[in-house]
Amino acid sequence: MSDWESVFTKEVYFIFLALVLAFGILQTTGTVLDTERPVVSVVSCSMYPEYDRGDVLVLRGVEFDEISEGEVIVFEVPREITVTINDETFRLTEENSDTPLGQAKVTSVEGNNAVIEINGNRVNVMNGASYTVNGEDLRVNEISGMDIPVVHRVVEKRNDSLETMGDANPGQLDFEQDIRPEQVHGRIFFRIPKVGAVKLVAMDLVGLTGDPLSIDTYSSCQ
Repeated sequence: MSDWESVFTKEVYFIFLALVLAFGILQTTGTVLDTERPVVSVVSCSMYPEYDRGDVLVLRGVEFDEISEGEVIVFEVPREITVTINDETFRLTEENSDTPLGQAKVTSVEGNNAVIEINGNRVNVMNGASYTVNGEDLRVNEISGMDIPVVHRVVEKRNDSLETMGDANPGQLDFEQDIRPEQVHGRIFFRIPKVGAVKLVAMDLVGLTGDPLSIDTYSSCQ
């Protein structure tokens, strides 16, 4: 086999593997690896150089007691929004809550922006902004949480909680100071380098996340 054929074969292999990941087939390994989220893609530089943007990470579920300081774990950040409706304060989560507007829950969070679903209708909101919804006054006081899981290193472990930090970050984020066992998906099992970019673009193309062809979003951290 020529060098060109070898390179071509390797590229085809990685693209095929990425598409398999993109369509979630590898998610069936969750039972074997004892976690609901056995595969994640790295989308930031917070763990560079150990993990680069575009890497695919396979993780294994782990009991809280087995987690040690210095290990890299994957965890969820609960999505919550504190709002004031007609001078009364409510905390909205991913589960439906009774409010003067009706049944309300958080469906998406991205920085200072979020989407609230009220009686089945989606409302885009921004931190600190005020709105009129169904004739009622709504003010968004605080938005917290993330739509995607976080891959960071454990820097402190207590009896019932953890603290983490990204290797490349200058300090901890607020949500990293009190991570509970139920938030943890598992710890890193192994890494597939730089396939994640193709996976994420493939997911974009089938409308699973983000904007189509946002290749520049997944460029290397170097």
